[in-house]
Amino acid sequence: MNPSNAEIFLISFFQLFDATIKECKVEGMAVTGRIFWGNDRNDTQSFRWHIEVSGHDIDRMISLCDVLHKNNLVSIDRLTVTEPELVEKLRSCNWEMEEIECAINALMSTEVKMVDDGEETDSFYIHF
Repeated sequence: MNPSNAEIFLISFFQLFDATIKECKVEGMAVTGRIFWGNDRNDTQSFRWHIEVSGHDIDRMISLCDVLHKNNLVSIDRLTVTEPELVEKLRSCNWEMEEIECAINALMSTEVKMVDDGEETDSFYIHF
């Protein structure tokens, strides 16, 4: 079975946190699962993502996460470049301005909830 775009996005997103998806299940407009940190498969965190973006925006967020990861532009949950620097980096990779704005806005407004004891607690998110 091929992973959905939502799963592919979460794989790219969690790479930014040095985390790997251990389990993942898409149900309607939500994705639940567990991640582990680094090489420690026993150090896990459950998550839930309520999908609130279009499929086209998910594709853009996947590409943006991949650029951020490849260029080591994230430290913990914060970008290590300013927004203008990121825009310039993406333009140098032949991204169109509309695509850049949509990708940044979609990613910056995305929160993947941490789930502890069945309750949504803190969030994973990326910011400047």
